[in-house]
Amino acid sequence: DRFIADGRKAAVAGQYDEAIKNFDEALKLDANDYNALWGKADVYQRQGNLLEQQKVLEKLNADAYKEYGGVVKPALEDNYRKQAEAIMGGNPDQAEALLRKAIDINKKSDAHQTLAEILERKGDEALKKGDFATAATTFEAAQQLRIAKKMRSKLQGKGEIASFLAFKKSFMPKFDAMKGAPNEAGVHVITEQAVYDPKEKVFVVQAVHQLGRTEPKTDEEKEALGDKILFSPDGVHPYPDSGHELYLQAVIRGMKPIREAGKPGPRVLPEPFVKDNWEAARMVPLTRSMLSDGWQKLDPKDNDLARRFQNRMPEMWGARRPGETIKLRFRGATLRMYDLLGPDCGQVIVRVDDRAPAIKPRFDAYCTYHRLATLSVAEDLPEGIHTVELEIHPDQPDKAAILAQRKESIDNPARYDGTFWYVGSILVLGEVVP
Repeated sequence: DRFIADGRKAAVAGQYDEAIKNFDEALKLDANDYNALWGKADVYQRQGNLLEQQKVLEKLNADAYKEYGGVVKPALEDNYRKQAEAIMGGNPDQAEALLRKAIDINKKSDAHQTLAEILERKGDEALKKGDFATAATTFEAAQQLRIAKKMRSKLQGKGEIASFLAFKKSFMPKFDAMKGAPNEAGVHVITEQAVYDPKEKVFVVQAVHQLGRTEPKTDEEKEALGDKILFSPDGVHPYPDSGHELYLQAVIRGMKPIREAGKPGPRVLPEPFVKDNWEAARMVPLTRSMLSDGWQKLDPKDNDLARRFQNRMPEMWGARRPGETIKLRFRGATLRMYDLLGPDCGQVIVRVDDRAPAIKPRFDAYCTYHRLATLSVAEDLPEGIHTVELEIHPDQPDKAAILAQRKESIDNPARYDGTFWYVGSILVLGEVVP
């Protein structure tokens, strides 16, 4: 007690080395002494040495957390958040890991906003590199955080653009193969501004230095634009007062020649543009008859995951015990499950007809948090009725090894322990049958 008292006096007096010395003496007598550890952490906090403060706070044992959690947890949350804010510019991955630790401690932490900013930057970087699929996933993950409505709206817009560009990137090779050499008006990267040139009567591209440029408001801005009409802020979405008007006028001009060229009468449909199109794709809800007894429908009122993903997954079912199953039959070629990946998720055994079973993990290197995903069950099957059985595997994947791929680690074993599977609905190219 004398060492602790002397350490506190030295800390208040700003004699930090003396304070640390006294607290260390107390810890020699009892390595788990809460007052000595807390005093030492307080000194490091006063010095601004957040890394050492973190190390000390994390040494507190379970008994200390149980008795003093109301003090220790906010201090550790604040530590993680401040460290992340200090390094997010130079080391965003480490900052992200610290912010997720803060959120684990306090689900309502201000760390949500900072983490969303980091994910937005990562999404922007992925866009610049042309990795549109990663950008879309990153923007989607950021939207799941507790953030302001304005920020969520901005992320949603960026996510939609990234998803469109990802679709276009994957579709264009198929389009080129079928159509030969199509004449495109232009492929606009995210840092370009699409405008309409009345003299040439074509859409052209004018490079700009910032993303999301707005319509000109001042006389100087209007003069700089000249006789060109600002069409779109991103090469995808037209401005309502200019771009939409151009489309409207184009439709109006085309109505007369279309009427003159048209001849009423029966028509023969040409070959489909894409023969294996997804016209028959649909989302089908799970029913109790498909599920074994251990499945529960999760209520957004009292389940955090169901509440967080309710806007994308109106219904969520969950099961945790190995051996729980989903059984169904469908007519068609492709079937997937709309589900979640996350820290407490396990693996699924997939059985289709008489094919060999396949094991599909619902955990990957990004699973320091939960996010939306799809489990591929069957692809390009022959037409007909197929039988599907999905079973929770008894073994967990090697989560530590998987996280290590991104230099992450299991900081809270209880949070990563589990064989959960969370499912929202069935995605089928065809139809589910009894």
